[in-house]
Amino acid sequence: MTNQPFLPEVVAGVIEARHAAVSLRRHLHRTRLVAGAVTEIRTSERTVTVRPASGADYQLTYDILVVTAGAVT
Repeated sequence: MTNQPFLPEVVAGVIEARHAAVSLRRHLHRTRLVAGAVTEIRTSERTVTVRPASGADYQLTYDILVVTAGAVT
């Protein structure tokens, strides 16, 4: 997550980019963050197939699935 009100200050060099970024792991308790690309979602089985940055694809089961656009800080 990025605190957008600080983006102009980051571009202007008033504050560092790391001060405008929020740690997801610190704020999303009881949540498992998975870095990778989802290649398939099976809603009837409540599973997703994940392609990690390195390694083989694998399946995850879920209770609640949140799909968002990715980004790089």
